[in-house]
Amino acid sequence: MRNFIWGAAVLTLLTHTAQAQLGPGTILLGGSLGYSQQSREGALDNTDRRFKLNKSIQFAIGPTAGYFLTDNLALGVSADYSITGNTQYQYLIAVPVFGTGPGRVVENGTIEMKTRRFNVGPMARYYAFVGEKAAFFGHLGAGYQGFRSESISASPLVANDSESLTTGSGYYAQLAPGFVFFPSAKLGLEVSLQGLLYRRTKNETTRDDLTTPTPLKSTSSRFEAGIGLSNLQIGAAFYLGR
Repeated sequence: MRNFIWGAAVLTLLTHTAQAQLGPGTILLGGSLGYSQQSREGALDNTDRRFKLNKSIQFAIGPTAGYFLTDNLALGVSADYSITGNTQYQYLIAVPVFGTGPGRVVENGTIEMKTRRFNVGPMARYYAFVGEKAAFFGHLGAGYQGFRSESISASPLVANDSESLTTGSGYYAQLAPGFVFFPSAKLGLEVSLQGLLYRRTKNETTRDDLTTPTPLKSTSSRFEAGIGLSNLQIGAAFYLGR
């Protein structure tokens, strides 16, 4: 009797899981939002007389469109646009010339940077259901990327500010995990992470403090593993024709 009950329970679960599918012909239209803010402090050298304070804010939006060719497998296009603002405050602890009193903290300079980044390319998604209303999914994407980064450095010891502009373009590849909950058959609420991300770009930097106007050219490669809470994105998607 016990084996019969367990068998019936397993059969029921498999039946529900089989019914919870995203069938061929379903259209995926969705997007995600991400926001993070952080600050951190650290010493600039071993004497503990100079230190810096970093503050950064990031906002990202990512639309996605796809078409399901088979059960739970969609092919389509995804894009991502992000803005990151970073401010670095540098301070100097000035030790008095006479006496042994505490040093005076003075501002030694600031660096403000704003970066805009855009990605677009083909993507593939596969869903693995864990019931009728929930599923994990893997998002695989690759394509073109471009960015523009502006930086301004200022110091009380220098009369004029220093400005630089860096632009770049190249390609990216990404493998990201996610989870979706279906409050209804055609609406999914998602949470996802950045996951594994590889970027390669060709860059050009111009600075107003250079004696020559010729841009500085470079090539950069970067691999990221974004699995922290700062990489969390929240989104929603419509599954039309399901």
